[in-house]
Amino acid sequence: MTLKLSKNCGLWSLKALYYWTNGGLQADSDNYCTVNHEGMEPSASPGSPTTAHAVHHASVIPNHSLTAVEFAQAVPRALALLQQCGWGAQRIQMLTAFWQALMRHDYWNSADPLAERALLIYQDKQRRA
Repeated sequence: MTLKLSKNCGLWSLKALYYWTNGGLQADSDNYCTVNHEGMEPSASPGSPTTAHAVHHASVIPNHSLTAVEFAQAVPRALALLQQCGWGAQRIQMLTAFWQALMRHDYWNSADPLAERALLIYQDKQRRA
């Protein structure tokens, strides 16, 4: 499977890292270029023509509920997208350092599933701050 990062997702790469996991990319690939798909709905803003946008399904996993493997799949893909979208190098380096520190933490490889979950919840809260 060839991965193509789309600029259309913009900040979704941070709001929902699920989109950059293997499962999220597969779901996106399965729904790409559909015609009259129930996953699309019309939307309009004042003064603009009606367009269609993808409906975000309830199956999207929040960042704090990702597994460590899903998180590790998503991070490099999200960082690559942010770079493609023109984010400043310093901002990308800061986010990279934060995520690397999480993945090097003792809790990351702990046998206790609550330890891993604590790190993922922490990163989700810090990222939103």
